[in-house]
Parts: sequence; C-alpha cells; structure tokens
Amino acid sequence: MDIKQLERNSREILTKASGEDNFVDSKMKIESSDHEEPAEIDPMDGVDSGTNLPMKRAHTLYFVKVRSYELDQKLQCRIEQAKSKIQRRRSEIFQVTEELRSLKSKKSSILVDMKINNMKDNQSYIEWKSKWLEHLQDILNKETRKNGTRPRLSEKYELFDLTKERRIIRKESLNSDEEKRIKYLNHCIQNQRLTSKEEKALLKQTKELETTRDKAIEVAAEASLKDKKRQEYEIRSQIFWRRQKHKSIEEYVRIQVQNIEWCKQRKLESTEILRHLRKHLDVVDKQMQKLEERLKSLNMKMDKAHAVIVNSENLLDKRNSGYLQSRELLDDAEARAEQKDVPAIAELSKAALEKFSCNGTRTKVSERTMLEGQLPRLKPEGSVGTGEC
Repeated sequence: MDIKQLERNSREILTKASGEDNFVDSKMKIESSDHEEPAEIDPMDGVDSGTNLPMKRAHTLYFVKVRSYELDQKLQCRIEQAKSKIQRRRSEIFQVTEELRSLKSKKSSILVDMKINNMKDNQSYIEWKSKWLEHLQDILNKETRKNGTRPRLSEKYELFDLTKERRIIRKESLNSDEEKRIKYLNHCIQNQRLTSKEEKALLKQTKELETTRDKAIEVAAEASLKDKKRQEYEIRSQIFWRRQKHKSIEEYVRIQVQNIEWCKQRKLESTEILRHLRKHLDVVDKQMQKLEERLKSLNMKMDKAHAVIVNSENLLDKRNSGYLQSRELLDDAEARAEQKDVPAIAELSKAALEKFSCNGTRTKVSERTMLEGQLPRLKPEGSVGTGEC
C-alpha cells in the first residue's frame, strides 16, 4: 500500500472515530536522504531540479496516545489516610505486643511461684508422719500398760539390813528340824531327870546345834541379802531403761508433732499464697485476653487499610492500562524507527488506529490525544533520532 494512501486512510479513520474535525493531528515523520546535507524537495517530483539529487521523503504515520490518569484529590486523600492509619496501627500493635510479652513473662513467674508453693509433697509428708505417730502412740500406750504391771520394789527391798535379814531368816527357820531338835533337847533338860553327865552331853549337843544354827542363819541371811540386791539391781535397771525408752519415744513424738504442726502452718500459708497467686493469674489472663482481642482488632483494621490502598492502586492501574499499552506501542515504534523499518511502523500504526476506531464509540474522545513526533531523517549511515511524544 502506498504511504500517502495509508496517510489518507488514517485521517479518515480518525475523523470517523472522533466525530470531530478539530482533532489534533499527532503524527510521526520519518525523513530519509542519500546525502548528509538537506535540500529542498518538490513533493511532486522525485528529483531536485537544481542538484539532481535523490528526493528526500518524509513518512507521516499516526498513533493514538492515551492520556495518563492522574490521582484526584479524593483518592489521594484516601491513600494517605490509609497509610497514616497503617503507621498508627503498627505502632499500636508494637505496644500491644510488648505488653503481651510482659504479661506472658509475669504469668510464667506466677506459675513458677505456684509450682514452688504446691503442697503435694508436704501433704504426703504429713500423712506419712501421722501414720508413724499413730504407731508410736500405740507403743507408748503399751508401755504405759506395762508400767502398770512392771516390777516394783516392795517395802522389804527398800532397806537392806543384815540384822533384819537374820531376823527374817530366823523366823523362817523356826519350823526347821534343827530348831525342833533344839527345842526337844531343852525340854528334856528341863523336864526329865538326868544325871549330870547326861545333862552335860545334852547341853553340849544343844550348844553345838545352836552354834550350827547361828552359822547357817548367818550364811543364809548373807546369801538372801546378796540375791535380793541382785534382784533389786535388775529391777532398777529394767525400770531405768523402760523410763529412758519411754522418755525417748515421748521426745521423738513431741518433735514430730512439732514438725507436723509446722507443716500444717506452712500448708496454710502456702494455701493463702496460692489463693493470691490464682487471683493474680486470673487478672493477668483477663488482661492478656483483652490485649489479644485488641491485637486482633488492630490487625483487622490494618488489613482493611491495606485493602483500601490495594484497591486504590488497582483502580489507578486499571485506569492507566490504556496509557501503559499506548506507551509500550510507542516505545516499540521508536525502536523500529531506529531500525528504519518503515513497513513495520506502518503496520503498528494501522493496528493502533483500527483498535482506536473500535473502542472510540465506547470511550470519550476528550480522554485521548494524538501523538505528534518527528523522527530525524533516515540516513544511509543508520543515524536515526526519535521525536518527542
């Protein structure tokens, strides 16, 4: 297709699409020459009449330029407000997070104190000691009953006297054979008629029996006294050791009772401490719950602010999509102009105009302007410039 015919077709398409004759022409001029110095060219002739140089040709191509959408004051204000809200929410979230961290640390310390003051071990110790004291109490009761029937020193063991012991032995020996024999001999001497010789023999025999009796009484008294002293020592030893055992058990019971009382007092104190700690823990849990709810609310508000910013940016990108597409098309055209690819640029221009004509009925013409740019002359050396858009 001839370039001039393409130009005429482009003007007709733009006029039909815009419906206005005063549409601003935006065109790209591509000039080419075989020499570096320019010369005037008769557009109707292909050769300069004065110098016989080849004709310089300028190609005019039309592209559609979509105006970039600028943020209005309302949308800009919404974005700024959302950003300021995000900053404030971040600061509040940081403060709430620090408070939560502090409360968690406080809760951990409270739980440690509760674990320390837990009285399960003390309770088991109290139960074990109580059972052991019951056993000791049974032992003491048995000892008390034994003490009621324990060996006691009678009055005759309280004073140990040899004379008294002799008297006791003598009294006990009155019914003995020797005592009867002495009584019989004395009766014979006193009541029978005896010669002096017989009387002397009886007196001698009586005296011998009495002497033997006294010696026997003395020996028996000493033996009895010794045996009674041994029995007394054994009884006193038993009494002493029983008393010592009883005292030691009583002392041990007294100490263990004091320990149990101390444990009970400690348990009461720990129970009171645990009650205060549980109250404090409940307060901390409520504060943490409030802070977590506040943190959740702040996160939701910050998400909403992010959504406002994202929606505003999406709206701006949507409104600027045509501008970005036209910008890419113009960059492509400038790149092809640098490569001196005129047919490709013409195809791009034709496609852009056809697309514009299709969308022109659905969009306002006032939102678009035509791009006018001049590209420097295409020279044989390949030095090409791009016109400003």
